[in-house]
Amino acid sequence: MFGMQMTIKVNVDQQVRRRADEACAAMGIELSDAVGLFLDQVATKKKLPFKRVAPAFDVAAVKAKWEAEAAWAMKHGKRYATAKELLADIV
Repeated sequence: MFGMQMTIKVNVDQQVRRRADEACAAMGIELSDAVGLFLDQVATKKKLPFKRVAPAFDVAAVKAKWEAEAAWAMKHGKRYATAKELLADIV
């Protein structure tokens, strides 16, 4: 593809690998060719060839974690009768 070839090892989630294989097959290229193209673009441009996007997160899981932490705080946390007491404790 780009002259002298070498082997690299990449650790990736199995499902990501499977989906990438399927996408490459649909485009008529091998996964190794796609990785080579990616690396060539990184080397040439000295940056990622796409805009980085934060991965989607599970809103329900975040909400459940927050609710669990809030429940623990309500049961075990220190309580203050006034804001003045709170400020005195943290300053």
